[in-house]
Amino acid sequence: MNEEPYRGLALRTLMHRIESAFSRDFCPWANPYVEWLKRPIGWLLVAAIASLLIGVAVAPQGLVMFGAIITVILLGVCWPCCCLRAVSASMCFARPRCREHAIVQITLAIHNRWPLPLWGLSVERGLPADWPVVGGTRPAVSLARVPGWSRTSFVFEFTPPRRGVYPVEPPRLATGFPFGLWQSHRPVEVVGELLVWPLTTRLESIPLASGHQSAVAGVFRDRPGNEGDVIGVRPYRHGDSLRRIHWSQTARRDAMVVCERQDTAGRMVKVTIDEFFGQEGEAEETIRESAIRIGASICQEFHAHRFAVSCCLGDHRFDAEPGPAGLRRLLDGLARYIPRSSGKDCCGSKKSPRPDVLSLVVTGAERFAAWQQAASRGAGSHRFVLVSAGVGHHRSASPCEERDAAGRGSVWMNLDCHGDVDRQFRRQWERICHDSKFGD
Repeated sequence: MNEEPYRGLALRTLMHRIESAFSRDFCPWANPYVEWLKRPIGWLLVAAIASLLIGVAVAPQGLVMFGAIITVILLGVCWPCCCLRAVSASMCFARPRCREHAIVQITLAIHNRWPLPLWGLSVERGLPADWPVVGGTRPAVSLARVPGWSRTSFVFEFTPPRRGVYPVEPPRLATGFPFGLWQSHRPVEVVGELLVWPLTTRLESIPLASGHQSAVAGVFRDRPGNEGDVIGVRPYRHGDSLRRIHWSQTARRDAMVVCERQDTAGRMVKVTIDEFFGQEGEAEETIRESAIRIGASICQEFHAHRFAVSCCLGDHRFDAEPGPAGLRRLLDGLARYIPRSSGKDCCGSKKSPRPDVLSLVVTGAERFAAWQQAASRGAGSHRFVLVSAGVGHHRSASPCEERDAAGRGSVWMNLDCHGDVDRQFRRQWERICHDSKFGD
């Protein structure tokens, strides 16, 4: 019998125990009292006290060392404080809005009224990034040198990792030059703000909720438009399609005449994004952010097809009327939304939509039953998009099941946050659009 695997396992177990013994905090209650020893200035203070005791009790040479250490401490503390008192800084974004993971340029303007150049300046807080932690904070940008008696502008790039309003907290200018013993700070003035919209998935079409064209475009009405039957003729206008030219009337009048068609009355869609998903910690936040991206993608696609879109997220409601301004207000609202840590569960407490309104609910698999029960008590056409950390037992419905469950609500999509959500969402959406058009 080969004993090598067992010896290797025993060795790994022993090493793990030794590592745990050396890294274990045996006295956690003492951490607040020794926190100052984790900083360089703390050890210098200890060395200064020891030198003073040696100089008084043992030899006068200790007093010389005590003076040298105190000089280093005073220089390391006073120099950063004096430098920042003569410095003012402002920061502005190149554009007011962008999407997640887009690159935005930021201009940092520094006015140095000090005759000497400054070294080791950095901007902290406000712009979360993946840079290493320095002094308990993450620097957004570090500056090598700022000339004396100057107004200097620095341009750097920032990639927002998630939606929201930036800066997330007031930024500050910091320096610890020359020894890094003490960090001195000064607030940075922020001109404007950056709204980061949720990252959306590019879709190509929308499904027919009721299996016919009027479910998408709405009913036709006798107003000039680009759909439906011909309701009359009119003179040609610049930009009209040549396919709409009425050739017999054009020949008779010796002038370009085009056909005027009916317009359509657009439909409404209500997208409800759940606030709670039955998870804890980072899993809850990950699922919620994925649900917000999916809800924003659905709202954007229906809005592009001239739907009147209403998006509900917690206690907030964002309406997007037709036009770019309406969609911009909706995405601004989603960017400013701050999740609640706790609160009343509003599942089912929302007002039921009208029967002609398509209602989409983006929620988790754990809360699907509660939302479906609430939807069965109201009117309207309900569809569910399930987002969870691991696909549950629910599956998307077929076209026949869609018609049978139109009043009770059925599952349209089931997405797993552990996989490629964007790819899953696009594939399932395309299949739903295909089935709704050709399922009959």
